[in-house]
Amino acid sequence: MLISDLIRVNPAPQVIALGEIGELKRRLHEGPPLAEETEPQLRRLLEQYFIAESDNRQAVEAVLRSLSRDSGEAFLICGPYGSGKSHLLAVISLLADFPFCWQYFLKTHPEFSHFAPPRESKLLVVQIPLDHYGPAHSLEEVVFERIEAELAAPWHKAWKPLAEESYFLDLFESRVLAGREDDWARFLGRREKERGWKQVKADSPAKACELARSFLEKIGLPLAYRRSRAESLFSLSEHLNARGYSGAVLLIDELSTFFASKDKRSLNRDGSFLQFLAQQCETSPLCIAATAQRSLEDVGEIDSHTLRQIQDRFRGRFVLSIAEIRRVLAEKLVEKRDAIDACISNGTRLYFRA
Repeated sequence: MLISDLIRVNPAPQVIALGEIGELKRRLHEGPPLAEETEPQLRRLLEQYFIAESDNRQAVEAVLRSLSRDSGEAFLICGPYGSGKSHLLAVISLLADFPFCWQYFLKTHPEFSHFAPPRESKLLVVQIPLDHYGPAHSLEEVVFERIEAELAAPWHKAWKPLAEESYFLDLFESRVLAGREDDWARFLGRREKERGWKQVKADSPAKACELARSFLEKIGLPLAYRRSRAESLFSLSEHLNARGYSGAVLLIDELSTFFASKDKRSLNRDGSFLQFLAQQCETSPLCIAATAQRSLEDVGEIDSHTLRQIQDRFRGRFVLSIAEIRRVLAEKLVEKRDAIDACISNGTRLYFRA
């Protein structure tokens, strides 16, 4: 008798990366019929999502409960590589963005049915995989840019400038260029002989800002464009309300890895913005779920006051267990065949006879 007569080893599922879900969501937004590869991917992500450990289950329940109430809350989910943090965010992303995805999830997780939305809620779901960014990027810049990119997507068609660069360029075009088109065309033509203004903005917003600021200096016109974080989020909230959105969901992956790459000054600036974001959840329908491989206390020299504020704002804090992998191996990957019980029984009987 061969081992293959007793057990079958199923293919091991790939580790989920949040950034990879973007292409799947693009296909879903394009609408039915589903592409041939889409449904198997949904089944793998939702039906085959394995939840057994109590800590892992509590994390899923807490985030889904918050979404079902359309209330704001901030969650910090820690755990080592392979513990399912990014998979959890992928599940939340799909369920929050596509109500029809609940049918796949509930096939194998019926106990979560009371969290399913009673109606089709309209949420702005923003994935923020921080492993795509380096130490030169601030957390504030990344978050606002990802929100803008999601708003600009064809399925929303609701672009709104929030980050400093895009807000500045929007003001420059609406308040400065009107009536100065000829001066601007001559100015731009001397500096960008091959690219037009739209192409410069698309290729490099930073370069576009430099050109706009140079033009302002040349004509001697000041432009007040800086605004606070609070104003940016208030502007976003008003923008979403006017377009029928019930709230926003920010899914931030690999937070500790991103923080670990920063120097002390940048780290504390990012920590301050993180606690600010979490604070907004208390007064607006903003849900944040952030993941980290290590606790924030271990990633660098975050100012103790800022760290305490982050801990206070992220009231939902969970640690995913790597022990889940044992259950996945036993219940999902290793499939016992009918002959194994008889084989074990015969083996036990022969052992005791000897």
